[in-house]
Amino acid sequence: MGHLPRPVGDETVEAFMKFNPYKLTIFEMFYLGLIVVGGLIWIAQIIENNGLAFSLFAVFVIYIGLMLWGALLGRFSWGIIAKWSVKGWLLNVWKSPLFPVFTTDACMIRIDSYVIENKPSGLWNNIVFSIKQSWTSSLFLFTFFFLLMPDDITNISVNQSYSNAVLLLLLLSPMLSGLLVPLYIFSDSSVVEVIPGERDFAPIGMSLRQLLRRFIGWGSMVIVLLTLIDITNSSGLSSAVQFFLTDTLILLSMLGAMVLAAALSYPNRLHLKWVEEFNKLWFEERDPDHTFHRIDDNAYIVIPDHLLHETLTHLRSVMGDNFSDSQIPPAPSINQQNVQNPPPPPNF
Repeated sequence: MGHLPRPVGDETVEAFMKFNPYKLTIFEMFYLGLIVVGGLIWIAQIIENNGLAFSLFAVFVIYIGLMLWGALLGRFSWGIIAKWSVKGWLLNVWKSPLFPVFTTDACMIRIDSYVIENKPSGLWNNIVFSIKQSWTSSLFLFTFFFLLMPDDITNISVNQSYSNAVLLLLLLSPMLSGLLVPLYIFSDSSVVEVIPGERDFAPIGMSLRQLLRRFIGWGSMVIVLLTLIDITNSSGLSSAVQFFLTDTLILLSMLGAMVLAAALSYPNRLHLKWVEEFNKLWFEERDPDHTFHRIDDNAYIVIPDHLLHETLTHLRSVMGDNFSDSQIPPAPSINQQNVQNPPPPPNF
């Protein structure tokens, strides 16, 4: 972080330690492993009848085709949705009270995000940044996939309807995954909502993005558990486990591969361009960047950088070095009975 034009604030240092958008987490590694494992399971299923060489070639070609489709549709849909969410009708949709993205009575201040202060550079950082976007979008679509699962996998008519629905979900997954692109733009922006009279403030869309991720994560676990119980009751435990460890993992792998291709086809430079355009909707060039600065063990100040030194110097000179621990004395009460009215003006 020494390449930055100015000293970074504490929020950037802590973000680097706790949330690094250029470092894969264990869940994202598991997501990439799921894509590979699903392909290997598919190879193992067809290798007995077709041989190793043909099985490897066939599955490889299928996955290449899926990723090409995902990249083609994703490049178009993710870019269009991003543009419409910043300079189009979708921005008005997100501002609607029906979507908890914007707070109507909030004031906006500029706090440059970690992504703005540390833009992705190099091939690996750009790939990891896209993987994180695809992981969140894939979780979003995995939920729909599990909701489509039949209770009875032995019913041929039900399985036919399920197969058609899953095929449609796979074909449209690059486009559907783009529905979360606005949240990526908003949360990576420098626009932070401050609600008068409340202590809490957060980047636009960040609260919804985190809430959605938790809801999808826990919701998917509940849906998977309930689906497994239903299939076990109708088809037996062994059939349910086999269905989840074969067909389900293969379909999740295909879905994840297509969404990953869609995210990789959405250039990060284009994403950052729309982030900057979104910033310009709220701020001018002269609007300062507010930054978190630690002033004591458990005290922070949020202030524009150019005012920090003078403000802290004044506070320490007036209240002492540990001014964050000092209690502000209550204002003296005014007895209205002892207040004299001012004399009337001349010639009254």
